[in-house]
Amino acid sequence: MLPGGVTAQIQDLSRRNVADAGLSGDNRFEFRGVPNGDYWLVVADGKGGTLSESTISITSGTRIMELRLTVPKQERPPSGNVSVAELQNPPSREAIRAAAEAQKQTAAGHYDKAVELLEKAIALSPDYAIAYTNLTAAYVRVRKLDEAIATAQRAVDLSGSKGHGKPNAIDLSNLAYAQLLKGHCAEAIANSRRALEIAPESDKAHLVLGSALAGAGDLHQAEPHLELAAKTIPSAQPILEAVRRKLALASAIPATQSAQR
Repeated sequence: MLPGGVTAQIQDLSRRNVADAGLSGDNRFEFRGVPNGDYWLVVADGKGGTLSESTISITSGTRIMELRLTVPKQERPPSGNVSVAELQNPPSREAIRAAAEAQKQTAAGHYDKAVELLEKAIALSPDYAIAYTNLTAAYVRVRKLDEAIATAQRAVDLSGSKGHGKPNAIDLSNLAYAQLLKGHCAEAIANSRRALEIAPESDKAHLVLGSALAGAGDLHQAEPHLELAAKTIPSAQPILEAVRRKLALASAIPATQSAQR
């Protein structure tokens, strides 16, 4: 029997709340109007504790997802990316508490404090996979991009060990995004393509790939990825419009030159 007050939140990859729901009498969470994409699903016990935290992918065919929860007998880590190394060396209680507090600090907009807490969690438990994922996002927010790239790569390595060599698409997208912000377009293109091989409907991976291709000057390939991303990510729309303007201008120049002849 689960305790009363259990709630669930769907959060985007930057940890902004997209939708939330309470636990119904028939043990269901019902969400409506959530766009396709990759998300975090966080289930809380109503007392500030986390019962479950995992990554999910929502597609046009998603109707029902099964989530098995039990009442925790002791403080447990979030159940997101769990690597082989983490199973062999589970995070300490202090590391779990630091990561949980970091989530609260992130929700409150205190990103520097979240970074400090997640760094502490990793120092205590070096194979704590989800802490690396969250720390990557926190580093991006405070524009520590070199640190974000290194931390994202570690998250990719850990998630790959979990998935028998197949890394998590969210970690690959985070790595590509940090590389894009750093101006490393070729690396961002490669890693966002890897993310899409694993999760073809990942809106964030389409956004990063389209943006990186545009930055590399490949406007024709960038456009369809940005079109897909713009359906659910508002920030993709101005990038898409800029790409379209450049394409229109490029096609207008040869026509003008031909007319002048």
